[in-house]
Amino acid sequence: MSKLRPFTIIVPIFAWLLWAALFPPAAALSQDGNVRITLSDGRSVETSSYWEEDGQIKFTIPGGVMGFPKGEVVSIQEVIVTREFDPRVLVGTSTDPLAEKQTDPFQEEIAKDVLPRVENYEELQPEEAVDVLNDLEGGGSGTTVSAPEPEPLYGPLLDRRTPFARLGRIEGRGDSLLLVNPIVLPGDLRDNQRFVLVLYDADGNVLQRKPCEIYKVNMTPSNKRQLGVSGNVFTLVAVVDADPRIKSYEITIPKP
Repeated sequence: MSKLRPFTIIVPIFAWLLWAALFPPAAALSQDGNVRITLSDGRSVETSSYWEEDGQIKFTIPGGVMGFPKGEVVSIQEVIVTREFDPRVLVGTSTDPLAEKQTDPFQEEIAKDVLPRVENYEELQPEEAVDVLNDLEGGGSGTTVSAPEPEPLYGPLLDRRTPFARLGRIEGRGDSLLLVNPIVLPGDLRDNQRFVLVLYDADGNVLQRKPCEIYKVNMTPSNKRQLGVSGNVFTLVAVVDADPRIKSYEITIPKP
């Protein structure tokens, strides 16, 4: 058994046992809007908030407060969204990529404004999309999957919108899936704000890690009213290389 690294704990023993049961050392749990603290020994924990105090990174757990030495913390990330990776759900089709699909007016407005601004991107025709979907699924026929309900991203200040995707061709990279994650804010993002897309296999191993391009969507006040949008709309766009091993993904904000 590996030796646990030192940490500060200010919590009754029953709370520590509960925390250990909920967050075992090998766990990589995540929920939208949580903060993930990763340690140098590979362990990671999820919490709703954290702070620095006396050289410790501290956070709340049921029944008390726990802390790790700052030197043992290798990264802190805010988890914006965590979802299963289903290309057909993201693209908005079921078993037949050529079939007519239902369109979401909000997503179509974003696609119309943002996709022409993605460098060297050309959207595929439905007939061309068949091969890309098969590559992403490992050549399988696919099954009809219901899209998940929209989930909150940051919390009450963010409108809830569902990620979607487009199949396209990018010069120098070939056919790819363009993952688009809309967020709605009451204000603007920081100039140096960064978002990272991470794609995982079925065992939780990282397959791809990519920075997201950030686009502010141009919408008229009348369009916002029609679409029920209050605030500024941004999209996080990342290119996903076709890989049938991808089973889930998340978008995080690296903390300084």
